[in-house]
Amino acid sequence: MSSLKLLSRFRGPLYDELGRLAESFNSIFEQTRQAHQALEDYAHALEEKVKERTYHLEQANQQLHQLSQRDGLTGVYNRHYFDQQAPLYWQDFQEKRQPLSVLLTTYQFTHGHEKPAAAGRFADSASGSASHV
Repeated sequence: MSSLKLLSRFRGPLYDELGRLAESFNSIFEQTRQAHQALEDYAHALEEKVKERTYHLEQANQQLHQLSQRDGLTGVYNRHYFDQQAPLYWQDFQEKRQPLSVLLTTYQFTHGHEKPAAAGRFADSASGSASHV
């Protein structure tokens, strides 16, 4: 917002019609100056709020992205992650001529209260010897 460019208040004798006009002018000038300052303050506060909310939104998006790459129960990278990373791993494999192994599996747990422990054991055994999981 551009700054207010009024030079000064009217100064002169305030005892006739011209004086009352000067008082009115001075009053309008002061009200305009205060309104302009209030608008600048509001614009600054709004900019700060936008920065803060943008930061929180970026953090939430980053967390969502991380959650979208892993299985919620086991913590192992999921198919979505594999689909994104497979071309990179394949290119690396071709350039370095090193072995490439891929393990795709599904699991189904039927014992309700044992799910977290069984899922953890499954994830540990599946990723224990892998170098990129």
